[in-house]
Amino acid sequence: MSSMTEPTVERGATLAVASSAPLLVLMNYTVPMVTLPQTAASLGAGPTGPVWILGAIALGLSSLLLVSGGLADDYGRRRVLVAGTAVLAGASVVAAVSTSVPVFVVARLVQGAASAAMLAASLGIVGHAYPGGMERVRASGRYGAMMGLGTALGPLVSGALATVASWRAVYWLMAACALALAVVSARVLEESRSALPRRFDVPGVALLSLGVAALVVG
Repeated sequence: MSSMTEPTVERGATLAVASSAPLLVLMNYTVPMVTLPQTAASLGAGPTGPVWILGAIALGLSSLLLVSGGLADDYGRRRVLVAGTAVLAGASVVAAVSTSVPVFVVARLVQGAASAAMLAASLGIVGHAYPGGMERVRASGRYGAMMGLGTALGPLVSGALATVASWRAVYWLMAACALALAVVSARVLEESRSALPRRFDVPGVALLSLGVAALVVG
């Protein structure tokens, strides 16, 4: 009986941990939406400052999403997920203590890059744990539902913390949650990678990232 239930339990734990990544990423992505006036005023933002406060994370995420997927497949999905989550924690601390728009924007750019690594690696982990069939469909549905939940929770949590404390409080919360997820991921998840590793194409990666960044900035 135990031999039949243990793989199911292990895959359930894998799905729960991997699905926490998109939840955290989308929460973090949406947190400035309701606190933009307070954040801009606190950082002394000029006319274009609010645009960068909101959009910097999208630039970092979109520029490195495909690159992160390749790195996760070739060098280890758990490794990339743990690294990305740890970087998100550090960047969230920088965002929480920022005193100017440039520092905050750089922190959000790094958060975007870390989010790209988390999304690409966590989705690969789910795909490896559920290789096919209806179980994979259900697992993918649960994974996708975490994106919707994160999008809804981010502004709510951010607004509530800004009301009782400061707009900075939510970034401290994101840092703590990201650090916890990094530790749990390192302990719970098994390493996986592509059966056919590819050569890392540095010029291709640079051109792709710069091209996507140019589109997003435009």
